[in-house]
Formats: sequence, structure tokens, C-alpha cells
Amino acid sequence: MAKIALPEPQFEYDEKADVLYITFGLGEPSYAEQVDDSLLAEYGLFTDQLTGFRIIAPRAAKVPEVLHEIEAVIGKARRKGRIPRVAGLDPNADFAGSASSRLRELVPS
Repeated sequence: MAKIALPEPQFEYDEKADVLYITFGLGEPSYAEQVDDSLLAEYGLFTDQLTGFRIIAPRAAKVPEVLHEIEAVIGKARRKGRIPRVAGLDPNADFAGSASSRLRELVPS
């Protein structure tokens, strides 16, 4: 089975609220499902496809553990057909690999 790549993630850190928003820039209104105490997965209201994540108190969260949880959510979404299909994306893209350094840059331990 070929992997379906997600669009390049966009990161926005709200320092006041201590929340890191990771979105795939799809522009669809979304709802959130709690994954664990510090991670929420966002899904499109109309398509029910994965649109992003919210990391609550990312400075307190351990980046490798958060990335592991995100990868698990992405894997589950792939199996359920909840990954957005966007033309021109690399089907072998690795979210954790592309996001890890960006997360560490935005949220230093």
C-alpha cells in the first residue's frame, strides 16, 4: 500500500496560551479529538479528514513522545482513509522527520 503524504505542515506557537498549532493548510473548519493530555488531533467538519494537531503545553511535553503520538494518529488516519489527498505531494514524505527539527526550534526544552 502506497503512503499518502500530508501537505507540508505549518506551525504557529501561541506563547501566551502555550499551545503549538500544526496545520496542513487545508482551510477547512475543524473539530478536535483528544489523543492524550497534551495532544489534540483536528479533523475537517465536512470531510472528516485530518487537518492538523494542537500540542498543549509543548514546553513540558517531550518532543520524541509527541512525535510518536502524532505518527500513531497519522497511521490510524491513513488506515481509515482520513488523510487529505492533495495533488503533487511526495507519497513517501515522513511527517516526523520534517516536523522534528521545526518543533525543537519552536519549543526548546
